[in-house]
Amino acid sequence: MAQVTLRNVVKAYDNGAQAVKGIDLDIADHEFVVLVGPSGCGKSTTLRMIAGLEEITSGEIAIGGRVVNDVPPSERDIAMVFQNYALYPHMSVYENMAFGLSLRKVPKETIRQRVEEAARILHIEPLLERRPRQLSGGQRQRVAMGRAMVRNPKVFLFDEPLSNLDAKLRVQMRTEIKKLHQTVRTTTVYVTHDQVEAMTLADRVVVMNGGRIEQVGAPQELYHNPATRFVAGFIGSPGMNFIPARLEAASAALRLHLPGDIVLPVPAERTARYSAWAGKEVLLGIRPEHLTEQRNLDRPNVATLSATPEVTEPMGMETLVHFRMADAPICARVDPAAPAAPGVPLPMAADLNHMHLLDPASGRIL
Repeated sequence: MAQVTLRNVVKAYDNGAQAVKGIDLDIADHEFVVLVGPSGCGKSTTLRMIAGLEEITSGEIAIGGRVVNDVPPSERDIAMVFQNYALYPHMSVYENMAFGLSLRKVPKETIRQRVEEAARILHIEPLLERRPRQLSGGQRQRVAMGRAMVRNPKVFLFDEPLSNLDAKLRVQMRTEIKKLHQTVRTTTVYVTHDQVEAMTLADRVVVMNGGRIEQVGAPQELYHNPATRFVAGFIGSPGMNFIPARLEAASAALRLHLPGDIVLPVPAERTARYSAWAGKEVLLGIRPEHLTEQRNLDRPNVATLSATPEVTEPMGMETLVHFRMADAPICARVDPAAPAAPGVPLPMAADLNHMHLLDPASGRIL
């Protein structure tokens, strides 16, 4: 079994700064968990503490039920894939993949079988006799993954492995990593700053911010039910829009008064949920795909408004429309055939079935 458990893990430096501020996390056997967040949020430090490359200040880390706080990296039965591949330039691909096993005095025939099997899974069999300088970036990353695979570790650790690749190759390698996990099913902890990677790869996503865990959940759960403004804005591309508003009571209903005298009705089924906030300032959160050009939307709780685009971004399958509301930048997704042009008013529709209200002070989703 290869569960990974973190209990109140803290990483502090001599100057008093804390990179990780007491996090708790349970990663199940065979699970693919992605740590995601902006630079400096503590995700790579957390990964390095699991690997044993960074000492923890306090708390407890366990792998497979064994506390490893004082266990050196070589004895934790983990394999790590780095951002920069870290291949030996004077060795062939085969020798790079076999090197760690050779150091452990594994029999040569066993090494050969493991290397060939990993090469088959990663589609690098024709490359085994080449040197790293003869490989593309994607091929080098496959070799680095193969070197980790042959060890049959309890846990794979990936530290932003795709950040050095171009956009098209990142998409390709993302698919390869997902296929690899479906084949090998080794417990995997993956660090990235790219929320698209997190959403597409993970069984569960851990969103980190300022050394703390903001929210943990399945990708779709985080997307549709974020707990905080940070998660709502970070997950999704483009992120969620946030519009200042005042929640008002109107008879037995509620409505949102937005800048520009725009009034939107709150869905009746949410009245009880939001009633305590009537008369208060809130933030309306709505994703770009739920703010679009007027169509024949045959469902309740769709409200209309007008916006004047400042910038339009044709993307082929859709067009992103950017405008402002009370100095808040807003992004909408519209059909590429929609008459969206800078400076020309565009009738819009807001699907309030997918709205969120937030506390402006705490950033908490109401």
